[in-house]
Amino acid sequence: MANLSVDFKDDILASSNPKRKYQLIHNSDGTVSLEDVTVYQQNGSNFGAKEVNEERTAINKINNDRIVSLDKIDLVNQPGFFVDALAVKELNSTLKVKHQQAETIYFIANIEFRKSGHLVNAYVNTELRHSLPADTDTFIATIPEEYRPVDYDYNAPLIMTGRHVGIITFLSNGNIMAHPTEFLDPGWLNFNITYIV
Repeated sequence: MANLSVDFKDDILASSNPKRKYQLIHNSDGTVSLEDVTVYQQNGSNFGAKEVNEERTAINKINNDRIVSLDKIDLVNQPGFFVDALAVKELNSTLKVKHQQAETIYFIANIEFRKSGHLVNAYVNTELRHSLPADTDTFIATIPEEYRPVDYDYNAPLIMTGRHVGIITFLSNGNIMAHPTEFLDPGWLNFNITYIV
């Protein structure tokens, strides 16, 4: 876009004349002309059709260069374009859909699984309603295939009412096993584990 002139000036009258002065001239064809004979401290700028056309051309270029859809964004290879609100709205709705597609949530045995790409976070904070024996692997649940760890078993601390009481293991075969290091009475149990699928 061409830069518009920003150096326009007003007429400033000299202190010798508080008003503009014009001399009446009688032309030979019987017409009359006015000649400005005012003394100016500063002569003002002319603002005519040329300047109006330059401004409107620049404004039209801005309007024509605006990006109104996401399809046009890839075509931009130089600065000077701006994104229209409609394109921003389209982008926002696309991001929401992509975000919703990127993260899935699944619940099994009160365990919340959050999957984003190849990363899964499993979290539970629930009430254990029956006791668990000490130093014994107890089967908790089977992880759905799409949420299972790949190639490795993952361990996390098993916490009950703020203290470490064992480990929870997510096996690559899909089994979730709890291994308390002490006898667990019913109470609040939690763990948080992150792994790759």
